[in-house]
Amino acid sequence: MSKEIKKAVILYAVTSGLLLSGCSVTQTVGKIVNDSSSYFDAVEGYEQSGSQKEDEVHLKATDEINLRDIDGKGFKYLFTYNNEDFNVIYIPDHWKIIDSYKIIDAKDMAVICQALIDEHPVHGRDMVSFRTADDMVYEWQIHNMAYVLLPEDNPMKEKAKDVDLDPKDQGRTFSEIYKDRTGKDLDLKSLFGN
Repeated sequence: MSKEIKKAVILYAVTSGLLLSGCSVTQTVGKIVNDSSSYFDAVEGYEQSGSQKEDEVHLKATDEINLRDIDGKGFKYLFTYNNEDFNVIYIPDHWKIIDSYKIIDAKDMAVICQALIDEHPVHGRDMVSFRTADDMVYEWQIHNMAYVLLPEDNPMKEKAKDVDLDPKDQGRTFSEIYKDRTGKDLDLKSLFGN
């Protein structure tokens, strides 16, 4: 995706978010004029921070990531992606991928999630069904979006860098996860400033 398209998508997302959060059109336009470069800089910084670049890796099979149990107890795992090792922690019904924000390709995420499922499936929210790679990718993308959009001083940014794939967040939106973590309704004005 070109920088221009990314900027248009970010501009649309920020505009929609500000309007939905109760900002007037005048406030929204003013905020975008004053702050849009910081959103664009955040995405460009993310892209240059060692995160995966688009079109770099396209996994075809789960064995390509070499998922391995490094403690021999089924708790600490490692997988390799784009020549980088990623730590993964498993506790029953819960996978945590450390520094997951560095992986942005949804198709590759799906292959990685399937490898995790093949090793240890995770129950769905109803505790009867099991999570699929696709619904895990959706949650992972929400984490990545939060990591990119949240300001550096927001305490949720540090948590957003690692995705936790467990039953309770299956199918939940960003605002639902935010409310669960903070006890507050999502208010984009407080996230991005007034």
